[in-house]
Order: sequence, then structure tokens, then C-alpha cells
Amino acid sequence: LYERGDMGFGYDSIFEVEGRRCTYAEMGDEEKNRISHRALAIREMMPTLKRILDIQE
Repeated sequence: LYERGDMGFGYDSIFEVEGRRCTYAEMGDEEKNRISHRALAIREMMPTLKRILDIQE
């Protein structure tokens, strides 16, 4: 087990991304945000939040 990458923190440099041959620390922020469970939750919540807050685009 070897640490790879320097664009993360904590254990990012040792955990490989499922289906890819890179660690989280080897990925940029934009790429991480595309697969992040937090980003996915926000994307799924946005229509409801906009409706509740009556946000016009």
C-alpha cells in the first residue's frame, strides 16, 4: 500500500476511487465533486430547496 497524490487530506492518498485507478488525492476538486456523496445529495435536494425558498432562476 503506497500513498499517491497530494491534492487531498487525511486518507485521500491511500483510498482508490471505485472503478478508477487513482486515489482521491490524485483527483482535482472538480472531479471529486462530480462523484462526491455530498455533492450528489445537494444536487438531489436543489429542486426541493428552490421550491421551499421560492428561488427564481
